[in-house]
Amino acid sequence: MRDYAKSTGQLAKTDRIDAHVLAQFGISNGLDSRPQAPSSVAVLCSLEDVRAALIEDKKAWANRRSQALGAAMEHEAGVQIRHLEGRIKQTEKKIERHLASDALLTTRVQILAGVVGIGVRTASSLVATSHLPELGSLNCKSVARLIGVAPHACDSGE
Repeated sequence: MRDYAKSTGQLAKTDRIDAHVLAQFGISNGLDSRPQAPSSVAVLCSLEDVRAALIEDKKAWANRRSQALGAAMEHEAGVQIRHLEGRIKQTEKKIERHLASDALLTTRVQILAGVVGIGVRTASSLVATSHLPELGSLNCKSVARLIGVAPHACDSGE
């Protein structure tokens, strides 16, 4: 991209200029914009982010408890961990309800969960990612090329 920017005479480099150069490059090369994720995916993404944050908090309290910082800290860590476990379960139930309420999400999760080694939780996380809204609308080779991993993993050409 720097070479493209230089070829257009743009030598300065700021976030605003970089965004403009990227847009120019896309327009001049006829690149299509990525599809916007459906709003149901955005809600799922938010719920998955909450779940991930709660899990991180639980790990932090577990680490505190294991550091032998005294009886008061050990007690508080236990209280917090139990509270966070409850919140994680509540959030997982919200995720399940949200998945069940949307046919697109249900279909995508079922497809992903059909792959050996991918459970519903992992499938939900994958569907929720805002970085890959194409997931579920592209074939295996296209997704592999898009994310740049394991292009040989799609033996069937799907």
